Amino acid sequence: MNAREKLAYEKAAGLYEFARADNEQGLIELYDSRLREAERGVNTYWLKYPVRTGVGNRHSLRVEGGAEDILYSANIGYDNVEGAMKGSSRNTFNGDLLLSYRSGNVTFKNDLLISFNKSANSPYGDFNEFAKVNAYWKPYNDEGNLQKFLESNSYYPNLPLAGMYSTIENPLWNALLPNRDDSRYTQIQNNFEIMWDVIPQELTLRGRFGYTRTTERADEYIPSEHTKFSDYIGEDFGRKGQYTYETGEGVSYESSFSLNFNKVLNNVHQIYAGLQYSFSEEKSEEYSITAEGISNIHMDFLGMATLYEKGGRPYGTEEISRRLGGTANVNYTYDRRYFLDLSGNVEGSSKFGNKNRTAPFGSVGVGWNIHHESFLSAKREINEARLRLSYGSSGSQNFNPYQAMSSFRDYGNFSYNGWYGMYLLGMGNDDLGWQTTYTTNFGVDLSLFDRRVSLTADVYRKKTKEMLSDITLPSSAGFDTFKANVGELTTNGVELNLRGYLIRNEENGWRWSAGATLVHDKNKITKISNSLEFLNQTLLEQDQSNPSFLFKEGQSINTIFAVKSLGIDPSNGQEIFQKLDGSLTYTWDPKDKIPCGVKDPKFFGNLNTTLAYKNLSLTAVFSYRYGGYYFNETLANRVENIYPYNNADKRAYYDRWKTPGESALYKGVRDFSQTKASSRFVMKENTLHCSSISMQYELQSDWLENNMSISYLSVSGYLEDVFRISTLKQERGLVYPYSRKFSMSLTARF
Repeated sequence: MNAREKLAYEKAAGLYEFARADNEQGLIELYDSRLREAERGVNTYWLKYPVRTGVGNRHSLRVEGGAEDILYSANIGYDNVEGAMKGSSRNTFNGDLLLSYRSGNVTFKNDLLISFNKSANSPYGDFNEFAKVNAYWKPYNDEGNLQKFLESNSYYPNLPLAGMYSTIENPLWNALLPNRDDSRYTQIQNNFEIMWDVIPQELTLRGRFGYTRTTERADEYIPSEHTKFSDYIGEDFGRKGQYTYETGEGVSYESSFSLNFNKVLNNVHQIYAGLQYSFSEEKSEEYSITAEGISNIHMDFLGMATLYEKGGRPYGTEEISRRLGGTANVNYTYDRRYFLDLSGNVEGSSKFGNKNRTAPFGSVGVGWNIHHESFLSAKREINEARLRLSYGSSGSQNFNPYQAMSSFRDYGNFSYNGWYGMYLLGMGNDDLGWQTTYTTNFGVDLSLFDRRVSLTADVYRKKTKEMLSDITLPSSAGFDTFKANVGELTTNGVELNLRGYLIRNEENGWRWSAGATLVHDKNKITKISNSLEFLNQTLLEQDQSNPSFLFKEGQSINTIFAVKSLGIDPSNGQEIFQKLDGSLTYTWDPKDKIPCGVKDPKFFGNLNTTLAYKNLSLTAVFSYRYGGYYFNETLANRVENIYPYNNADKRAYYDRWKTPGESALYKGVRDFSQTKASSRFVMKENTLHCSSISMQYELQSDWLENNMSISYLSVSGYLEDVFRISTLKQERGLVYPYSRKFSMSLTARF
């Protein structure tokens, strides 16, 4: 809102009213002083201060060469990204050295990758800090000096800040102070491989070993003049100035050994078989300390601090996990027409309970290359036709390393007769097992009309058993949740991929191609455990503004549960709710929650097209979603769940109920009660997003090669996040602003 709109909103919301005349007089004077500022032209657009047009650069160089038995390649790259917020940046350096040596039937390869990154957060903090400042305040006083506080001792006895005097801080003051908020990491990765062709082109033995080491560090310095320390008085005065230091390192290794056999018999039977054994370990540690008491604002150094954070102590985490697995697979193809795939593996992971750390998985697949049959081989319009059918199982390991283990923490400085006590931090589960998904898939591949049109279609059914989820425990347990296998989920879906040439005139150099993918995916919970029933009951009793995602048999896992709303009552501006028995009420009750829609879209996918004339090409890429529902949390929290102290969405003034008989989308402008999860904010999302548009020109000429040794030259431009059209209007980029990115690149090969 601009200055006048915000003042009108504050007055409509009753910010300057109170029953006692003495207090109301002070509020009237406050309103008059703000109005005078607006009348004399103060209308600050605060969002302009933290943003900029960032200009970065990216460079890369690749060199390769070698002889018959020795090959090498080297890459170096540098990427500088200047963010949309002033002072934010990310600089990345990458290096890669690949060496390959062959001696007889043995090949040695070593690939060394080094990556270094340094990032800086904006000194302006969150973008939202500027979005909420009222336009009738200005960052500089009439003498041109930067103000630390925009307004002091604002008093609103009629609202939740009753009995409190509020001081409004200037976010620009903090941004221009000396500060530090940056992080960096270094990663070194080395992959070594030995390959022995025991029988050339038939039997191969391969061994791999990979090692990765990562170190990271983060520093944040807040100077003593920061408004965060404005109320540090008395014994806390010496605590002004804060430094937080975080450091960590991680080490991982992975090794595998495989034996592969490939043989063609009588030009009809092709057999491939493979065995593989692999194991890995990941280990990481992170530490953090926060210190205070740095009086000099220019001393952004941890050693200048005089004490630890009040009530704080050093913090650290460590994780270690191990995995091993064995795999066997066989592939048989007959006359290039029929093929059979079989595979089986056993996986073990330390992330699961002692009783279920290993699990077997497998798959089987068959296929038919119809285009190799005699009755289709003569049909020129059919280039490829294939049918596929497969069934298999797989497991997921993307979970916390210690989720199945009971964990403890000491009481710190407390002891009894020299003995230190421990308390249970989290409850383990020895029976925790693998979350396993069983997938059945039927597919068709077609390529037609001299490969002008290609189509891939898949129909699948996935059944996930032993789903892993956090189970909420009663407060008497001493901790909030523990991990358990809780139920089964079935997913049915269709995926289509179509691509074709609308124009393909090689003589004139014109080419126009287009492609589209479409995915229809629907899931349903088929079974839940008793512990999940308990979790559902806990979620139903939660009094919150966000909707619940309950686990109910027959419903999607992404079903939105909220109380049904009939809108705003024109007579009083209150929201009308419908209870489960059909009666109407003004009282929101979590037990009245019903399914209000599914977050998953009915259809989603991508669209792309490329138009080319000789060496010039133009490409556009889109994504789309259709038919899903979304709880518009930002709308609820930016229009209703607010107080009129800070700047707000225009709809908070224009679209909220104000007078009896008024038809409004949002509840009364003077209603400051929390808006709970209701169907009023569950909205259908149909979205078309143009993610990128790029143009490229490629140049290959004898003159460049003869005079400059350039065999290939290209110039390209790339535009990212071009536009977004959606039925769902929601505010984005509150913490960090959304931005469009345009880049140009030049590529040359010598």
